[in-house]
Amino acid sequence: MRVRVDYGEITSRYDSTGTCGHRIEKGDVIGWSRIHGALCAQCWSRSLRENKEASDIEAGYMPQCL
Repeated sequence: MRVRVDYGEITSRYDSTGTCGHRIEKGDVIGWSRIHGALCAQCWSRSLRENKEASDIEAGYMPQCL
């Protein structure tokens, strides 16, 4: 079975605006997809955190509320 990865992490080569609507500065670490476009550094970081949390929950690690 082939796994489809929509986004990859890259370093921006120029200033632009992401599909999320936020500014991207040259040198920012962003998420990029040929299909979906670019996510700014802040949205990319949030997406990584959310996906890690979902993976942890699926693996049986439940977050603890304090």
